[in-house]
Amino acid sequence: MEKDIASLVSLVKDRSRRNRVSSIYGMGGLGKTTLARKIYQHKDVVDVFAGDRAWVCITQQFETKTVISQILEQLLPDGDKARIGSMGQHELRVKNKTWKFTCFNFQMQKRCLVVIDDIWETRHWTDKLKPAFPIANGDCKVLLTTRNKELVGPQERLYELHCLTEDQGWDLLRKLNSTSKSLVFRHAEPETEQRPSEASHHAELETEQNRGEVETEQAQLEVALDVELETEESSTEASRSTEPGTEESPLEAIGREMVRKCGRLPLAISALGGVLCNKQTSDEWERVNKQIDSTLLNGEGVVKNEEVKQMCFLYLGCFREDEEIDTERLYLLWMAEGLIYSEGKGKEETLRDVAERYLNELAVRSMVQVQKHEFSSAYNKFKSCRLHDLMRDLCLSKGEEKGFKLIGFRKPTKHDTFVGSACRLAIHCDGAVDDYFNEEEEKNKNLRSLLLFQKESSRALVIGSKDSVINFSKLKRLRILALENGEFVLPNEVGMLIHLRYLSLFNSQVKELPVSVSNLPYLQTLDLRVLDLLILPNVIFKMKRLRHLFLKLILVTGKHGDLLILDGLNELETLQGSNSYWVRCADIPKLINLQNLSADVYDNDSLSMIVLHMQSNGCQLRETRLNIWSCDFNSEKGSNTFSEMLMSHSLISLQVHGRVDCKFPCYRQGLCTNLVDLSLHNTEIEGEELEIMGKFPMLKRLELDDWVLSETQDDSRWIEIHRYPPGIKLFVYAQNFQ
Repeated sequence: MEKDIASLVSLVKDRSRRNRVSSIYGMGGLGKTTLARKIYQHKDVVDVFAGDRAWVCITQQFETKTVISQILEQLLPDGDKARIGSMGQHELRVKNKTWKFTCFNFQMQKRCLVVIDDIWETRHWTDKLKPAFPIANGDCKVLLTTRNKELVGPQERLYELHCLTEDQGWDLLRKLNSTSKSLVFRHAEPETEQRPSEASHHAELETEQNRGEVETEQAQLEVALDVELETEESSTEASRSTEPGTEESPLEAIGREMVRKCGRLPLAISALGGVLCNKQTSDEWERVNKQIDSTLLNGEGVVKNEEVKQMCFLYLGCFREDEEIDTERLYLLWMAEGLIYSEGKGKEETLRDVAERYLNELAVRSMVQVQKHEFSSAYNKFKSCRLHDLMRDLCLSKGEEKGFKLIGFRKPTKHDTFVGSACRLAIHCDGAVDDYFNEEEEKNKNLRSLLLFQKESSRALVIGSKDSVINFSKLKRLRILALENGEFVLPNEVGMLIHLRYLSLFNSQVKELPVSVSNLPYLQTLDLRVLDLLILPNVIFKMKRLRHLFLKLILVTGKHGDLLILDGLNELETLQGSNSYWVRCADIPKLINLQNLSADVYDNDSLSMIVLHMQSNGCQLRETRLNIWSCDFNSEKGSNTFSEMLMSHSLISLQVHGRVDCKFPCYRQGLCTNLVDLSLHNTEIEGEELEIMGKFPMLKRLELDDWVLSETQDDSRWIEIHRYPPGIKLFVYAQNFQ
């Protein structure tokens, strides 16, 4: 494996004009994306290209402007990104004298690496995208992954992946199956007599991950690639296991048959290994063998044959192809659907913990690819997840049987009956949604989940009124309503949805939330992170079962004052986007079940009340993220508040804007024990304080912006923070040294 990676990395780093474009080719499930990502994230590649790298995934709804825009969003400096949306497709692509930062122009100035994942059509590359890259004269590198061999041009480098041999497939299956290893080879020669290959080493690591720890988003496919690419060693190992005199066990015979049924695809075999991990007898293996079709698992037994976890998997089909799905939002959708039960909780586990555990199990079985947080905390492991194309096909086909319906960017035909045949409907559309509903269809009332994601909208879409095709009076069983990425008008009729558990306006344009939302007795999640200012009536405190509240920019109105009242929300677990300008911070200590808090604080009194809660004996807070602006820490009270805040075990992220003239307290046990992310802006720092920060055990990111070196500061002390403590990777961003 290392030789192949080294060869491809060397190819990407090569500055000669040859091989500017390389393509990884193979059928679905062979691990093309995994191999490309290993190259993209390789240390040598990161060092060479620095920040001038971009990764884009091509969906079946290919649009040139969208792809080029995504590339530029990753390459351009922040100050130059605003112009991208106003430019046309041709302007973004080719050489342009009026704007130096077209895709072509930028790559003429910089040495860039662009990975284009899963491109199918030859014309999409040769006619649409290739002109955006200065392949002949620039210093760019392009890496493609494709299932279409004809896409690769005569001057472009081809790297072809093949299916595993049966021996390699069986080798992969037994290494992924931690419980059957000794059983399968009880008649074979002891493994200690064989020289362990590099693939064996990776498989042992993967076995540990199968016990509950997923280190990367595609850990099991990396094992598959190791088995496939170490062909010579794998073949040697396989031949040893079938030498004369070595008896084949019953499990091996069944396993080899399942490998053949999986089409010898690494992804399918990895998923199979997850299903077999707790099965030890030949009868159990034979039952699984009967449930496999020619290429993939048939859906039964995907996740331990548990209906609930299978439904969690099928819910992923509601999202777009290749979408990076935010895990926190996914967990809340699962909860609102009733897929996460209190009975499934372990000791001290929350429903969110159960949801994360379910996702981890899906990832271990290679059903889902997960991305970890770069600066993860103890309670927040995964940032996003996505589906491989083959798994998405399985998800959509099985989802139809369970009442899921996904509509993506196409006009319906007269034969379509979307709402009537679905309990859960996800619509990804360009504008109007009228054609997706039938006003005369009585079955509309069965809809439980409506996810409406707009791509573009020329007008505000009125949702839920009697004059709207989506009439809330006919959707009274609705439990989930997501209106995202578009412009919507939400009428008072939303209060008729008495069974609603989840209401999201994420990334949408909604001017006002109707006062009738206070009539939703079972609402658990309210996501108000809209793009612009939202007028919010001061009635949230009446929603007694609310558990998760997300805010962004709001204007509070009503007879109860202009500060949002939270007193009485005894079940609230998540409060994100709190701001002392529009939230009554005195209510935060009264939220007895609050576990996740994110707040912007602009005055000492509000900060004192929050810190008082963080330090109280009955505090349930697990994670606190504070963004502090213009607070005075010079006074004795302010200095004490600052010190007490740093002693809270729940503090994981802290940003301080404005001068912090008080010194960091002397290091003592319990100081910043879980702090992961620390940003100090316009602050005077001394060497002793840098040493104190270096002792924070969980600190992974330190940002010092517009900081001032004190007269006693020595350059050597600045270096020390990089080396202390050993084993801690610390990111430091220091700008505008004075």
